[in-house]
Amino acid sequence: MVPRLIGNINFAPKDPQHPDLWQLEEPFAQVTRDGYIIICRPWKRTDGASIPDILWGLLGHPFEDENTFWSIPHDQGYHGEALVLDLTEIKDVQPEALLIKKDKSGWLYEDFDELHKRMPRKWFDRSMRSAMDLMRERRWKQCLAYAGVRSFGWKSWLVDTKKGAGASR
Repeated sequence: MVPRLIGNINFAPKDPQHPDLWQLEEPFAQVTRDGYIIICRPWKRTDGASIPDILWGLLGHPFEDENTFWSIPHDQGYHGEALVLDLTEIKDVQPEALLIKKDKSGWLYEDFDELHKRMPRKWFDRSMRSAMDLMRERRWKQCLAYAGVRSFGWKSWLVDTKKGAGASR
């Protein structure tokens, strides 16, 4: 499977009272090296991969430049808001087609909700690093972001796991 990013990132603040939370206005997806697709659903929250504020000085703000392309799939995965599909189970559908709006009732990817896979935290962390590689981020930035989410991401993961969103570590 050829890893790639599909779609554009169009997002806006979710709530003026919480400027750290944003939401997508249309779906966006990441095809992973291991044959899955992470579909980031519109109108779901994101806080930028839960990257600690202390690292923003080195990594940049999660909502600037190309950072959104790797932070949003990771973030929605952590919060259980992304739809993760095994592409071998839907061979007749091209990944790009999943993001097409069917009609006023919704998006094509919604037809595959029952095939959603719960993935472990480490898988989302590795997928984030893979997306950073696709964006041609420098190695030091990839390593620092990965170390940050592995070291500190467990807090976000546990909160959402208690809500039933996450999976195993």
